[in-house]
Amino acid sequence: MLEAKDVVVVGGGVVGCEVALFLAERGNRVTLVEMLPHLAVDAEVITRIELLKALGASSVRIMTSTRCMDVEGRRVVYLCDADPRTSELHPEYIVFALGTQPNRALFDELSGKVQELFLIGDAREPRKIFHAVYEGALAATQV
Repeated sequence: MLEAKDVVVVGGGVVGCEVALFLAERGNRVTLVEMLPHLAVDAEVITRIELLKALGASSVRIMTSTRCMDVEGRRVVYLCDADPRTSELHPEYIVFALGTQPNRALFDELSGKVQELFLIGDAREPRKIFHAVYEGALAATQV
């Protein structure tokens, strides 16, 4: 077994919570930092309930209502809503799970060069997989 590491996961959405659990289950000391007062607000209800239950039973240290202000090397500066002073963590590893943005690069490059072109899925707007499947099926009906 590998030696346990100190890890900070910045971002408490579904992905950040799952990463924190994954790392903790492998023996790492994990701190999860989320700026909102609640975790996994982007999850569907049943998934969120199970995820929060698993986190509660884990060794993950949870810091909600806490903003990551700066990262430099292995230093994470954070500000908790309950305390006006900044504090620091000094983990060995930092994982960022801060959300997603669409990537339209291929769509923009092909625009005007092909007869039909559809912008769907995460290229349009990062969401759940059923949105991408629906948009793909809709695009297929238009071909």
